Amino acid sequence: LDKVAEFVQALVPKDGYDVPEDLLAGMEVLSRLDWTAAMRVAVVVTDAPCHGQHFHFLEDNFPYEDPHGLVPDEILTRLSDQDVSLWFTRLGSATDRMVKEFQKQIPLRVLDLCSPDEPAQVEDGLGDLMELRLPPVTHVNR
Repeated sequence: LDKVAEFVQALVPKDGYDVPEDLLAGMEVLSRLDWTAAMRVAVVVTDAPCHGQHFHFLEDNFPYEDPHGLVPDEILTRLSDQDVSLWFTRLGSATDRMVKEFQKQIPLRVLDLCSPDEPAQVEDGLGDLMELRLPPVTHVNR
């Protein structure tokens, strides 16, 4: 965890002039990893949705498709086919619509870190993640 913290602290944000981020490029890399361990878990930490206005109601420089031509359904299917348990952290409401769309494709868990009224929910979610009590991965019929 120390190495992850050092890496994140060294990042310098740049303004892309719109709220959505190049999330699908990161998830594409994630889906192409050589997942060989028995326990396969990925945690996506973001406060912004991917590009494409069907994932949000925000101003978007790429409202119709990903700037790299990446297709979320294909990425999510690859992760599901590799039995990767996917978690998203909820840092605000900006990603809610995107996560709901993603959940139509594959099962994923959401760790809500912005619910001050529900500290027990945050604690339970963190406990699930840290103890890796994950829901079973099921494949979506296509």
